[in-house]
Amino acid sequence: EIIFQLQEIFNLLPDQDSEELVRSFAMETNDMMLALYLGGMLRSTVALHNLINNKIKNKKAKEGKGEDGKKAKGEEKKDEDGKDEKDDGKGDDKDKKSKGKEKEKDK
Repeated sequence: EIIFQLQEIFNLLPDQDSEELVRSFAMETNDMMLALYLGGMLRSTVALHNLINNKIKNKKAKEGKGEDGKKAKGEEKKDEDGKDEKDDGKGDDKDKKSKGKEKEKDK
């Protein structure tokens, strides 16, 4: 009885010599391979992007440590007024915009 059931299963399988079946399997396989290829490319692109970001982050951290070391030794003094001017410059743009809006409201 088991052999009979196996024979029935194999008889229900499609004919593999059919041109339509071969084309269908080839198309399905090509679609899967394309999806795998694109997934691999996307994954490697994201990994490369993360690597570049990590290198930039490490470089900035290393430069920051180097500047801290110089400050501790007293070799380099930063001008605090220069920092304030930069911060004020950023704030001035916002202040100018808000003052411009206030003048328009007054009219």
